[in-house]
Amino acid sequence: MRAFRRLRETCPDATLVCAGELAGEEAAFAEFLPADRRARYLAERHEIATEIRSALDEPGIEYAGVVTDARKTAMFRDADVFVLPSYTEGFSLALLEAMFHGLAVVATRVGGTPDIIADPEQGLLVEPDDDEGLAASLSRLAANPALREQMGRRNAEVARARYELADVARTFVDLFDTLSSTNTARFAASTSGISGAKRA
Repeated sequence: MRAFRRLRETCPDATLVCAGELAGEEAAFAEFLPADRRARYLAERHEIATEIRSALDEPGIEYAGVVTDARKTAMFRDADVFVLPSYTEGFSLALLEAMFHGLAVVATRVGGTPDIIADPEQGLLVEPDDDEGLAASLSRLAANPALREQMGRRNAEVARARYELADVARTFVDLFDTLSSTNTARFAASTSGISGAKRA
């Protein structure tokens, strides 16, 4: 939210559409954070949740709630940039969906995101808590439609080349076959050793 306020200073017509569940004050969330951020979150979680909720009333910010199906597709279609400013992240399906829809990405360099998004070919990555860097990245893409389009095309290409369902399923089957063969070989070697010991 703080980064978006900075962006609005130079791009007053910018709109931020937030989707998903609102951040709560649950202490359980802290276990997913790196140690250096965990203590801060636990101490400030009430203020963080309050700031997020109050920001939703500011000009240019809309909260769509949890979206699915056609509404989600329409939101991706209408967006210019997908923003994922997470403090912690695994392998984000929302990020993959944005890529399939051909969107440029601005995200934080956490979890699996750097493995999915090549900076600067597919998007711009910043460190968590870097409001200034996040705002600068958003401003850069807001001012450069050609760059957004270039990143979006690359993301769509990468998504279709690496993350189509059939390709992912084939990768898992190959991995399973490899692991099965390895485990069988280990088991056979172990059994052979035991048999040899018995014969001795």
